[in-house]
Amino acid sequence: MYSSSGDIEIGATLRKARQDLGVTLDDVEYETKIRKRYLEALEREDYADLPSAVYARGFLKTYANYLNLNGEELSQELKDRWDAVQERQRRETAPKNDHFERRSRTRNTYNRISSRRRISPLGILGFVFALALLAAAVGGLYWVGQNTRLAQEVSGGRNDQSPQPSENNGQSAASGNTSENESSTGGSSQKVAVTSPDNGSEPERTEPPTSPEGIRMTVKVEQVPAWLNVQTDGNVAYEQVAQPGFSQDFEAGQQIRVWTGNAGAVRLEINGQDYGALGAPGEVKRQLFTLKQAQG
Repeated sequence: MYSSSGDIEIGATLRKARQDLGVTLDDVEYETKIRKRYLEALEREDYADLPSAVYARGFLKTYANYLNLNGEELSQELKDRWDAVQERQRRETAPKNDHFERRSRTRNTYNRISSRRRISPLGILGFVFALALLAAAVGGLYWVGQNTRLAQEVSGGRNDQSPQPSENNGQSAASGNTSENESSTGGSSQKVAVTSPDNGSEPERTEPPTSPEGIRMTVKVEQVPAWLNVQTDGNVAYEQVAQPGFSQDFEAGQQIRVWTGNAGAVRLEINGQDYGALGAPGEVKRQLFTLKQAQG
């Protein structure tokens, strides 16, 4: 079918040929595998509903051949029309820059065939959730790697620490009527204060309480798990990841060493005194506690 200007009416030609064959658009869709809405767009000559210019010409050729029309001729007719529109646009926009010319020509030739797609809010939320999961996974792997590294270091160097030298004892001083005598019993020092009264009577001797023998430490883990290594007098007494609620007493004669991968979760009590948290949350810390410190 031709228009009054002598051009082929592509859409009308397709529709008439289909009706003459007595087939529906559903039949054509089944036979050609071209979606029905694209077939309707071809019959309306509404090429903006087609994916692109290349698809429009390919669908037109396949549809026309199915209707026993000359698909090559109709496809070429469509191409010539678009080429003519492009040439006219080039002449009209010649003074403009190349970038604007390409955008204007594409927009007018294909009648905005491709529409802009917007990202839905659900898509944004899904992306943010995926990032959060990825960050949590990376953090977990880092935490496990830190604890594994610390465990390897401990296993390779448990006995590389020597005990701290004991405090030297034996100092004595005397001033006025007051003197201090120092005696040693069972390896520990004991100071006795002697006060000489002015009346010449027998001096009264007062003895302060004896310092506790050795170190007694209570180790607790709160809120989050923490890798823990406790050594008493150079021997490993505990080494593993302790869970929140963990509480255990450790005793030593000279020193206790505490090593952890999360110092903020570890709290200590030393000889009944609350030491508090070993350090900051997430801090890797190794601390040595000696008999001198416990008695001080």
